[in-house]
Amino acid sequence: REREREKEKEKGRKGERERKGIEGEKKGEEERKGEEERKEEGEKKREEGEEEYVFLCVNIGDCKAYLYRPKEHSWFDMSRGNREDISDPCDPGGRIGPYLDHGRPDVRNLAVFGAKASKGDIVVLCSDGIHDNLDPEFLSFSPKECNLDAESWKEADPVKAEAAKAKFSAQFVEELLKQAMETKGMSEVTPKLIAEVLVEHAEDVTEPGREFMRENPMMRLPNDYSKYPGKMDHTTLLCYRIGDDVEEVKREMKEEKEKEKLKMKNLLVIDPSTDNWAEIFKGCVIQLKPQPITPGLLERKRKEKEREERLKREDEERAKRRREEQQKEKGGKEKEKEKGKEKGKEK
Repeated sequence: REREREKEKEKGRKGERERKGIEGEKKGEEERKGEEERKEEGEKKREEGEEEYVFLCVNIGDCKAYLYRPKEHSWFDMSRGNREDISDPCDPGGRIGPYLDHGRPDVRNLAVFGAKASKGDIVVLCSDGIHDNLDPEFLSFSPKECNLDAESWKEADPVKAEAAKAKFSAQFVEELLKQAMETKGMSEVTPKLIAEVLVEHAEDVTEPGREFMRENPMMRLPNDYSKYPGKMDHTTLLCYRIGDDVEEVKREMKEEKEKEKLKMKNLLVIDPSTDNWAEIFKGCVIQLKPQPITPGLLERKRKEKEREERLKREDEERAKRRREEQQKEKGGKEKEKEKGKEKGKEK
């Protein structure tokens, strides 16, 4: 009976091996077919110029990565959620430098982000001086205006607030690019256009705050986004198109630079006393933006001078009061000493 049971077990094991072998062959055949189909699909996409790519990045801190899809005219935040749990705008969420004990970095929001992309899509990598000025909170929009059931952004649910902000930013940028294309008469969005539009927007939206800081250099900027919208911060942006020939892009940039140099040279030769320095230095590494002499500028300079004189007078008055107080204090001590001496004599 034992021998018969062993034979039955061996027979069962043999059947199991055969079954697994057949299933493995079928699975391998399916995988081969799938691989062939994927190859054919990839070849077809390459022929049609729709080759797929994958964007991957590792992020620590408060920079962001966006993807602009020209075919859909859509703006997508690939790094969404990297500041979800951070309520303090001054907290970057992470730092790669020696911030913690024993020189360790701060990797609280270390994350890997990825997204599928196609040839012609535009990747935008930027610091918070760019993306914070696309945030509805810094642009003085309330949570209710972004379809959130909360009185303030602090009270709003962090996950829902992040989603609402991402949606707002996408629509906001799409509208900015649409207006820029219409103004400049362009038929397509380019990396250069995106860079110019986002940097100009950051400059424009923070102008009231910068004006306040120029007029009141010793004061803190009030935390009122309705009067002083936007956020002044490091403004760095890198923008490139997926699938572009790097050498061709370099060649185009070189040609454009040469044109700008020639334009500058012609302007200097034609009119060496020109006041249009902004036009002359356009395209240079350092862009100079001289302020035109206007009544407003003269008035501001007059106010600055008056303010400097007032501060000087106040400093002199404070110094005078301090000297008087010191003299009074000294006189009081001398009187106390004299009284002490008189009491000693009486005793």
